[in-house]
Amino acid sequence: RGLIDEFRSDAVADEFAAPLQDAFDTLTRAGTSLAGAIKDPDLPGAVASDFLELAGLAIYAWLWAKMAAADKDGTRNKREVARFFYAKLLPKTLALEQSIAAGSSSVMALDAQRF
Repeated sequence: RGLIDEFRSDAVADEFAAPLQDAFDTLTRAGTSLAGAIKDPDLPGAVASDFLELAGLAIYAWLWAKMAAADKDGTRNKREVARFFYAKLLPKTLALEQSIAAGSSSVMALDAQRF
C-alpha cells in the first residue's frame, strides 16, 4: 500500500489520471480481499498469479503515465503508446479483480490426481 500511495501522489497528465487512480483502486481492493486468507489459507496460492499480474498492470500504467509526461515534444511517441496501453491492456485489471474475488474454491475443487 505504501508504494501505491506514493504513486498516487505523483502528478500525471489529465488524460491518464482517472484511469490510473481506478487501477490503483482495483489493486487496493484486491489486496484488501487477500486479508480473507486468515479464513481461507488456500486463497493466496489460488490467486497469486492474478494478483501479481494486476499489480504489474497498475505499476506499468503509472510508468506509462510518467513516460508520457516526460515526452514533451512528442518525438518519442510515448503518449501514443501510453494511450494504447490504457485502452487495450489496462482494462484487464477488471477481469483480474473478478478472478481474485472468485476465491480459491474452484481451484481447490480440482482433484490433484488429475494433474
